[in-house]
Parts: sequence; C-alpha cells; structure tokens
Amino acid sequence: MELAHAENQVVAQAPARRRWRVQFSLGTLIWMTIVAGAVLLLCLTQHEVLRLRQENHSLREQLGILDIGDRGKIHVIAGNTGDPDTSRWRVYVPTDREFVVKWVCGYIPMTGLPSPAYEMTSSQGFRGEFQVEARLIRHASGGLQFRVDHTCGWASRGIREEVQKAILKAVSCDVTEAGHHGTEAHPLDVPCVLRRQRVNKKVDADTYETDPDPCPGLMVWIEEHKQAEGTKP
Repeated sequence: MELAHAENQVVAQAPARRRWRVQFSLGTLIWMTIVAGAVLLLCLTQHEVLRLRQENHSLREQLGILDIGDRGKIHVIAGNTGDPDTSRWRVYVPTDREFVVKWVCGYIPMTGLPSPAYEMTSSQGFRGEFQVEARLIRHASGGLQFRVDHTCGWASRGIREEVQKAILKAVSCDVTEAGHHGTEAHPLDVPCVLRRQRVNKKVDADTYETDPDPCPGLMVWIEEHKQAEGTKP
C-alpha cells in the first residue's frame, strides 16, 4: 500500500512533456508572403519573356527578317516566293569589307565551286544588309534565261543549249538552299552558297539520283571580294 502511494507521488511530480510548435511573428509571415509572391512573379515573367522571344523569332523567320548574331559572319535567310523557279534571300555581310555575288549556269559539282572555265556573272560592292533574288525564266519559245536581282541592280544571261536541254528534260533536281529553315550564319573563309541546283539522272524507271560528277544545273554564291595584286582598294 505504501509502495503504490509512493509511485503515485513520483508520477505526479514528473513534469508534463511540452509539444514543440513553430511560431512566427506577424512581421515574419508578411515578409515570407512578399518573398514567395516575388519569386512566383519572377518565374512567371521569365516564362512569358521566353515565350515572347520564341514567338518573335518565329515571326521574323516567317517574314524573312534576319536574326543577326555574330556580325563578323555572313547571315542568310530565305524568303518564301511560292515559285520553284524563284529564290529570294535576305543577306547580311560584315561592313568592314566588300563582298561579291556570283552565279553560273553550267556543270555544277556536288561540293565546292564550278570550274573557272565556265563563264560566271558577278556583281560586287556589297556591304551590310541587302536582298538577292535568283529566277529561272522559262520563255514561251522553250528557251531558258537565268536572272539575278539584287539591291545594286540586276543581271541576266542565257544558258548554253546542252544545259538548257538537261534542265528542261529533267524530271527532278537536287536543290540545296541557304537559310531555308531560318537565319544561318556562315564563316567568311569559304564561299556562302545561296543555291545549288543539280539535275538528277535516271537510274531506272522509278529511281533518280544526283551524279557525283559535275552535272547540268545552276548555282549562286557570295564570297569576299579579293583585290587583284597591284590594284588600289
């Protein structure tokens, strides 16, 4: 009986266990709310800015507006003409040097430039931003003519008979065009090919492929204008 009474006294004398609870002052809660709101607003703003940048980039490409990054490189974007025989580009070249636009209708290699033996037409004096349009004109008489318009003017030339025949008889052509999927940046140490069009050859009744050797076609490119030795710039 005395032992039970003593145990009850020990239990009664034991301190009650306190539960720990996080407590904040009203000022702390206000500051936490302000910080959380600012972080949320910043995230939403960054997301909206990114969306607007992407939309702006897409619209610029649709309108054929150049998105120029490194101004030490050639920038090209192709425009939609709706005509397979016509190509149009918006071009930017560095302003601290002069560039030339060249084109040729003849035998076009798969890579690199055509042989110097072919007559090339060129226009020089390009700096900064300008437009180039290349058009294959099909005359009612059956002949072909290649014309290039640009900011400084235009020029056209006839096409040799054997090349004309190959282009007119071709069922398909292999065409590569700069800036077709948006603004492209090209280094200055190699020519920037705007369009390379090569006639496909017939392998069998259902198959056509591009000849690896130079074959009939046309080509337009841009390169830096090199001053001939002994001439003044």
